[in-house]
Parts: sequence; structure tokens; C-alpha cells
Amino acid sequence: MGRYLFIVILMLAGNMNGQPSDSRFSLLSPMKTEEPARYFSGSSTETVQKCVPLKAKILCFQWPGEQRTPNSEQRSSTHASSEKALPAPPSLPFSPSPLLPLSHSPTHPLSRHTYHHPQMGTLFKIILYAEDSLAAHAAARAAFTRIDSLNAILSDYREDSELSRLSARAGDGQWAPVSDELWFLLQKSQEMAALSDGAFDATIGPLSKLWRKAFRQGEFPDTSALLAAKARVGYPHLQFHKTQQMVRLALPAMRLDLGGIAKGFAVDEAMKVLRQHGISIALVDGGGDLLAAEP
Repeated sequence: MGRYLFIVILMLAGNMNGQPSDSRFSLLSPMKTEEPARYFSGSSTETVQKCVPLKAKILCFQWPGEQRTPNSEQRSSTHASSEKALPAPPSLPFSPSPLLPLSHSPTHPLSRHTYHHPQMGTLFKIILYAEDSLAAHAAARAAFTRIDSLNAILSDYREDSELSRLSARAGDGQWAPVSDELWFLLQKSQEMAALSDGAFDATIGPLSKLWRKAFRQGEFPDTSALLAAKARVGYPHLQFHKTQQMVRLALPAMRLDLGGIAKGFAVDEAMKVLRQHGISIALVDGGGDLLAAEP
């Protein structure tokens, strides 16, 4: 049977002095490394795993052993001595080097950079790894600029946003052309509204506005005001043109609120910008909406 070498790298948990702790575990099997070997069966082929503790990591080797029956582990110890010995592990073809991010050259080490930016009623945070600070600053600045542009489209706090201007036209019966971003999010909102039977509803604006005022004043809204606001809420009244990128709100005084989806979309778009700037290792946090890039 052919042999294959699999290498699994696991960082050691360190103490406050930066020294490795005694608790070391393999990614492939929850065993401690002081054990010389650990046997486990995935199917009818038994495999052996050996972990070698190094300065900054553990290299684990796994290779096929002899063919065994699925019940081989249940055999008594008197039969174990008659079985063939497992093959010796292959030797390392290289000298271990310090751990680096995947797909990155060791000649250009990466450094960590953290940035914050208030927007959309929350604080956006970007953590990224880049080869130099200039590249990191440029990528973060571009990502935050993209978030700012989305806020100008999607905010229901700004009266001059595209979303607010659309809400101001509610009930006029006219189709309003919308941007690609607003068209995409409104359609996604309608899909979620249908799937949730209205639990998620982008037309919740009248109720959102009423409760914001109630929180500011520290008192519950009047019952009649609640009923009036509720009468202006309903995702079926958000209508899409069949052939053109245009929408309209069928009832007067309707109001859109994309707060349940806008920040997540902004996080997605910020990560796209980071990718375009060559950043492959990053995390974007939009007030709890998190997205981590895969190297």
C-alpha cells in the first residue's frame, strides 16, 4: 500500500511568560503529545499518529498501517503479538520554520493593523495583516470609504439618503429608480420577509420611528399611535417593477428601515474592498456583524 505524509501544525497554548504550556493536543485526535503513539480506526484501515513537540508548534504525522478488520480493536492482547508491526514514519523532508500565515512567503513577514470607524450608528472595526503600514492604511481607508457610501444610500436616519428619499415618495403611485445596492437589499429583504412570514420586514419604518421617540422620551407610545403606525407596515406593499430596476411604496406614510440587514451587507462589501487591495487575512466587525477572511 502506498504511503502518504500529512502534516498538521498546531500552535501551543502559551502562558503569560510566552512559554509553551503542558496541554498540547493534536488537531486530528484529542491526545496529549507525551503519549508515544495513538491508534485509531476510521474504517477497515488502521492508522497511526505520532506527534513531535517542537519549539513553536507540533508536527503530526499520519500514515496508513496494515489492513485490519473493523473489530480489530476488540481483539484480546494474546493475538496482538502475532500481527505485523506498523511501518516506521517517514523522515521530515525539510527543517521546521516558524509558523506563518498560509500562502505567504516567509521573506515578507506580515504585521497586524487595527482600525476603527464610526458609521451606521455603530463602530466598525477592521483587523488586517499586511506587509507594510502603507498598504494596510490604504486598504482600510478604502473599505471605510465604501461603508460611508453605503450609509449614504441605506441610512434611514439621514433625510438625504436614497432610502429616505424613496420613503418620502410613499403612496404617490410613481415608480422610483434605485441604485444597484438598494435594489439588491430590498429584494433580499422581501425574500426574508416571505420566508419568515413577515417577522423580518423592511417596511417596519413607521414602528421603528415611533419606538425611537418613545425611548428618547422614556415613555410607551400611545395605543392609537401604535395602531396607526402598524397600519402602514407590510412587506406586500413594497412593490417591484417587472422589467425595470424601480420600486414603489403603495401606501402613504410608509417608511423603509434596513437596519436588520444593512450593516451585514456593509461588512461584506468592506471585505471585498480589502480583497481588492491584496489583503487576504482580515476581520471586519460592524457592531457585532463579523466576517473573517479565509487566507
